[in-house]
This record gives sequence, C-alpha cells and structure tokens, in this order.
Amino acid sequence: FQAEDGIRDVERSRGLGDVYKRQIPFTIFGTLSPFVIRLLTTSVSGSGSSAGSVFAVGTIGSLVGALIGGFYAVPEFPIQFIIYALAIFTSFIAFIGAMVVRSNTVLTRKERRTLYLFLLFTFILTSVLILRGPIIRAIPIEAPVFKQETLYHSSNFYGYNKLIGQPRALDGKICFLIDSTIQGCIDKNQENDDDFVPIAAVADALSPNARFLMLGLGLGEYFYYYPSTDLQVEVVDINPAAFAAAKETVDVLKRLADPRAKLPDYQTYEEDARAFLRKSADQYDLIFTDLLSNITFPDYVFTQEAFSLVQEHLTDNGSYIFSVVGKTNGEDKVVNAVLATAQSIFPYVYLYSERPNKFFEYNLIMARTREIDLEPINYYIRSIMEDNSVGFQVAAHYDNLVVTDAHNPLWSWWTDNLIAYTESVNDLRLKFKRLSLDDFYE
Repeated sequence: FQAEDGIRDVERSRGLGDVYKRQIPFTIFGTLSPFVIRLLTTSVSGSGSSAGSVFAVGTIGSLVGALIGGFYAVPEFPIQFIIYALAIFTSFIAFIGAMVVRSNTVLTRKERRTLYLFLLFTFILTSVLILRGPIIRAIPIEAPVFKQETLYHSSNFYGYNKLIGQPRALDGKICFLIDSTIQGCIDKNQENDDDFVPIAAVADALSPNARFLMLGLGLGEYFYYYPSTDLQVEVVDINPAAFAAAKETVDVLKRLADPRAKLPDYQTYEEDARAFLRKSADQYDLIFTDLLSNITFPDYVFTQEAFSLVQEHLTDNGSYIFSVVGKTNGEDKVVNAVLATAQSIFPYVYLYSERPNKFFEYNLIMARTREIDLEPINYYIRSIMEDNSVGFQVAAHYDNLVVTDAHNPLWSWWTDNLIAYTESVNDLRLKFKRLSLDDFYE
C-alpha cells in the first residue's frame, strides 16, 4: 500500500510521508468508539452494557457498509465519489450529533465542550478529505508530461480516465491516464516506438490474415506505429475508456492531418483478459500482453495458471509476447521468477533486453511451444533500431520459484525492488518533477 501510493499516483502523491500522514486522521477516527463509550457510561456497573451497545452498532454498520460498498457503490460509482460522499455523510452525522448534544441536559458543561470539540474536529477532517483532491490538483507539477490540455475525460469503476496532450498544436505526446497513472502515450513526431519494434518484427513474419490478439490496449499506440493492416486483430481491455481514448486520439490526429491517424478494423472486447480466455475457444498466431501501467506490476498475469491459459489459445506455431520490467542479468528475483514460471509451461522462451543492468528497463519475453528461427526477426529489429547488438535471444534457464495463483510473491518482491533501487519515494517523485518520463526510464 505504501509503495503503491507513493509511486503509482505521480501527480497527487507525496510519497511515503503522505501515507504516514493519512494514518493520523484514521487513527483519530479509531478513537471514536472509546470516546462514545465514555460518554454513554454513567457508572462502572453499566460500562459493559455501553461498550456492548457501541460495538454492536459498529458491527452492524460495518456489515451494511461492506454489503453496500461491495455490491452496489463500488460497481456503480467512482471510488473518489464514494469517499467524498462518505465524508459529507459523516459531516452531516456530526451536525446532527451537535444538535442532539445542544438539547441534552444530562452531560456536564465539560463533557459537552469536549464533545463539541470532537465534532468540530470531525467536521474539519471531513472537509479536508473533500477538498484534498482539488487542492492537490491545483499545485503545479513540473513534469513536462503533465503540462497538458485535457482532450477527453471520463470516470468509471476503474478510476478517473483522462486523455492529455500538448496544447493546440499537439507537438508532443498524447497520453492516456487512469488516476494519473500512464497507460500509454503517442508522440506524433516519433517515427517508431522502440518498445514495440520486437512485436512488430514477430508480426511481420506472420502470414497474411494471421490472428493477432492484444490483451490490454493502452492508447492503441502499437497500431499507430505499426498498423498491422493484413492481420485479423482482436483487442481485449477491461476498461471501456481505453477504446474511447484511442478513438478520440485518432480523431484529434486526423484533424492535424496525421497520415497515421487510424486504427485497424479490430474486434474489441470489454472484459478481463483471463476471463476472456477462459470463455474463448479461439486460437491465435500471436498474443501480446502489455499490462504495465507506468511502473506498476500486474503480478496476476505471470502465474503458471495464466501462462497455461494463454498456451491453450496459441496455434502450434504461435507466439506469446509479454512485457516485464527489471534487470535481466540474473540479479532480479522478479524477472528470474517470471522467466522460470514461463519456462515451466513453454518449452522455448526468448528474451529481448537492451540494457540488462537497468532496473527500470522495459523487457519483452517471447514464449513458444515450438522453436523459432530468430535470425529474420532480429534482422527486422536491427534494421529499424540501427543497432546490431539488439534482438531476441534464448533466455537463460532459472530454477527460481515458480509462481502460481495460490503462491505469488511477485508484488512483494517488486515493492522490495522499488525500495532498494530508490533512496525514497519522495526522491522518486522529485525525479519525476525534474525529468521527463523517458529520462526516468533511462
């Protein structure tokens, strides 16, 4: 929780210090029950009854809150709206409590004064919770990627979706974010995206009308740089705003007469990737998964069960390509475990890594049931990258922990890596402020 708050929410987060500061109001909220018990208790003999009544009401409230939150509020409303609504409701309860106390002659003046102060604090606290978002969003952020004009926005179960781009001329990047976490970016002045060159190389080797399944659309940047017009493309993304943002991006770029402003005629599915694969009976020649958002880690796609599910949907000569961030020199437990797990399902596993000693390096892994000739694929990569040292190679075999759905320590290891490779989360945020996102990944 601490690392996630300090790193994922780049625009709003204040690092681990922000997490600790949040604990203060919630800790004070935790004093509510003992305080109420003290107010209700008029004698030592009645303290047990008072405590029992308070905790009984608290248990009922927790049960009702869990049911309403899990089955109604969270699926229907954005999380931020729910928090604000609860804050307003709490303030309303505090106001009602103040009115009741005002007419209560049983309490002494000291007790009434204490309760008034407590209700005043509750009101101030909830007001801070309500205003916290607008106040922080009003603070200027120096990172160039965030000095943008909002081109599209929506709010749903998955968060606040926003498409941002350079004002007016849109000379720089257009980025799609969910709660300030980058999902994908397109730079109209960039001819290629190095991260996608290896996928394009594999796709280029496919026969016409081969089936290509993409799990996670991002902003559709792959299709911007590499159209794949001769392939049958299907895209699965759980967030419908991703498809809307991709379409809006194409519309914006069309108005700027960008010749690459088009999306392939692909079939879309608004669904969780693993749920889609469990229901589908189709097989594909190429499956690509890229669920990395900024620097978050989707540990659930790197388990044996997930790899096995993907394998069932590959043709005999099909390839599964997925991304992972980390060192590939054998020192990173996360990367080693992912490779070991993939190798436990697929006989042939290949690794694409430009800088094996860089922790934030974006690497690609290709898993196959049959061996493949890497020479034409690497020739394609090197011709575009203009670097004869890059390309897929057979991955080293690792006997590390094989990750399963039941035992998956990847997120914990990933968090350990973040702590080990950064002086602090606050320092990481400072780097974001003075560097662009590309500089950060360097």
